[in-house]
Amino acid sequence: ALVALAVGLALKRGSEAGHRAGGASASVATATGIGPPLKPGIGSLGDGASLSERGARTLHGDSHRTHRAHGVGPSTAKLAWSHDVGGAVEAQVVVSPDEQTLYVASLAGALTALDRQGRVRWTVALGDRAYGTPLVDADGNVYLGSDAKVFFAISASGAIKWKLEVDGEADTSAVFDGKGRIVFGAGPMLYAVTAQGTAVWRFRAGGKIFSSPAITGSGQIVFGSQDGRIYLVDDGGKATFATALGGDVD
Repeated sequence: ALVALAVGLALKRGSEAGHRAGGASASVATATGIGPPLKPGIGSLGDGASLSERGARTLHGDSHRTHRAHGVGPSTAKLAWSHDVGGAVEAQVVVSPDEQTLYVASLAGALTALDRQGRVRWTVALGDRAYGTPLVDADGNVYLGSDAKVFFAISASGAIKWKLEVDGEADTSAVFDGKGRIVFGAGPMLYAVTAQGTAVWRFRAGGKIFSSPAITGSGQIVFGSQDGRIYLVDDGGKATFATALGGDVD
């Protein structure tokens, strides 16, 4: 029985690996005409998911949103320090590549960088509330959006490198795709943007995107929308799958 199970799993993984959808790049794609639902198991993480060895620099630790990490927590709670960032914190706190800086986005409409003792390194105003977890690259640059309908790239020293005006409130956490592009949702649009701030493509869902996109083991992008659907989009911005779930997918 165990041998049969192992063979079945191997065949299933082989089928998944060969199913990745292609498609040419498009400036704007839409949610219509996206074809039939995929079979169960398509786009699974496979062996790509692993435990993180370092502090999280993106929502849930990696592009798969695996939410798994090595670590030993304290046996009892003891407050070391606190700092008032001016508003509620909906986003996950993330760290710099050297783990010496904490980045906190708040509903006060600011990104605050704190050292490990809770002292402010710098603060950048984002124009409105920030719900999404910041994304930090290997050079310490921070990427996030706000309800001001703007997506920001901020250097490790707290300087705004560039801003991109988008089609709605940018409430999701960004993620790097397999080509090093930054993917995030704003309003009903899913964006793929270069590290220099150039939009490569946009995909329009049928409602606001309030769930943070994740990257599957095959390199596709999965996210939900307030049109009640969950989507799978390839790295060219073309939808390969969508299905209705009966309510907002937040």
